[in-house]
Amino acid sequence: FPVTITQPPKLPKTAAKTASIQPTDDVNAILKKLQGYRKRGMIFRSPLKSTALSYMAYNPRTRGLNVTFSKNGRTYHYKGVGMDKAAQLFASNSKGKFYNADIKPVHMPAREVT
Repeated sequence: FPVTITQPPKLPKTAAKTASIQPTDDVNAILKKLQGYRKRGMIFRSPLKSTALSYMAYNPRTRGLNVTFSKNGRTYHYKGVGMDKAAQLFASNSKGKFYNADIKPVHMPAREVT
């Protein structure tokens, strides 16, 4: 069944579970965490330390990724994003560069989440 993910500011505090992993964790640790989220049917949500992207939400069951941009606050939804790509985005030193190289061109078109 489809899961709708809203923009971070609109989520009630009880619905938004912030990720317990840090951007310094390696990709394998993040993948392991995402697998746990998939087993429990949870959506991984986390603020990002990036000048380009401010927030991400990833549903490992549907492979849906939402990213929120720092500059304009817009959130876009991408379908078919594998757990490995989501983990690499979160672990990347330059999230904007990773997004532009490995998410945007492969998983377009995206739709804006309103």
